[in-house]
Amino acid sequence: MFNQLNVKSQASAHNSQRLLESIVRQLVYHFNRNRSTAIPINILANMMRSTLFVLQHQPKIIEQQTDEEIEMIFKSGQAIIEQQLIKLNTMYRSLIIPDLFFDNIKYRDVIEHQIPGFFIRYDFEYHAHDFIYDFDYPLLDGMPLEHQMYHLQGIDLVTEYLQRLAYEQDFIRLFSRNDLQEFLRDYEQQQNISLKFLGVNLCEICLQQFLFALVTKQKKLSISREEVSFIIKQLDSINDSLLSTQRLFCQLAEQVSTELHQYLLKYQSTFRIRLQYALQEHHLTNLIIMHNEQPETTKQLVYHPLLTNEQFMYIIKQFECCENNEKKHAYLVSLKLHPNDLFDLLNELNIDHEILSAYFAALDPIAVSCLLLTCFPEAFAFTAVNNFDNLITAIDQPEYAWQTIFINYCQALGTEQKKLIAEQIVSFRPLF
Repeated sequence: MFNQLNVKSQASAHNSQRLLESIVRQLVYHFNRNRSTAIPINILANMMRSTLFVLQHQPKIIEQQTDEEIEMIFKSGQAIIEQQLIKLNTMYRSLIIPDLFFDNIKYRDVIEHQIPGFFIRYDFEYHAHDFIYDFDYPLLDGMPLEHQMYHLQGIDLVTEYLQRLAYEQDFIRLFSRNDLQEFLRDYEQQQNISLKFLGVNLCEICLQQFLFALVTKQKKLSISREEVSFIIKQLDSINDSLLSTQRLFCQLAEQVSTELHQYLLKYQSTFRIRLQYALQEHHLTNLIIMHNEQPETTKQLVYHPLLTNEQFMYIIKQFECCENNEKKHAYLVSLKLHPNDLFDLLNELNIDHEILSAYFAALDPIAVSCLLLTCFPEAFAFTAVNNFDNLITAIDQPEYAWQTIFINYCQALGTEQKKLIAEQIVSFRPLF
């Protein structure tokens, strides 16, 4: 435990332990309103971790200090954290982009509720190391924030998250509101999804589009049909994903600050892999979002709002009331569910092998790819989808019986169907 502190010897560690216990004893006494030093062991353990966290924020070495000096060091650590909290609040206010056209639940929840909630509830006296939220909105790394992600705690972890989010917001500010709005509308229609409920990173989808736009020497997100054709010809003529990626990120460096460019380089390897596959399979049109002058307003999207508990239980009850397998199959097919809801529903229901096989056969390639990504995200997360059969074979032992039936169904598909599903997986993978 004391390796976290700046101690130089075993004697220093022993002294630090004694002094740490002294600080925690005072905190316990204060916590109990000066009445007792008795406290549940879990609360005591939290206080110990919180105290260690505070002591890490002061620059002085914990060596042969008196109790009074250690108390002053502890208070100076708290003062440093308090100042950090003030600076963090200022950083947060600078993140807010007025009228940002990005109607994404996870993004808005982080900006409008989770970050403000942290400032309201953060307790640097007794729980300085704690972080009460797991931010739902993913960063450019492609993963949601986890406590262990940056090996940081408390306010340090929030500071790291906000600093990265600040870089992403700086990049989004490169584009006008109209350009961004048109691009997001085109993105939803071309990919046949809704961005509202997905854990998708705005910076990532904009960065990928902007890199392609740089081929035309233009600083925008909306790319016309003619420009898409030009981009494809240019990249096909080079036919080298590594060289093209390096050139595009060099051009990107001319458009943004050095610090922002260093941050955006986190996406470089992912972009190269996607470009490489698209060049091999001649599917660059799946990566480039083409501007639609006459957007479709009635096109049905794959993603539907997540069900409430009441709606979920109602569906289960309706399924169980179906008289025979034929009606159960028809009812399942009639449902248009978010992949997460479908995953939960199949886990909950006891469905015959015959019904499941018929249901999977009724799914289109988009639905199959979404269900695969929902069920087995780890199998597709970092692997190029260039051999669908190998990926299916490599999936670990499924947890549920219906997943085994689903895998067997996928393995039995024809070559053309597998190719279509693989294309959809490449397209949707950034969103899962």
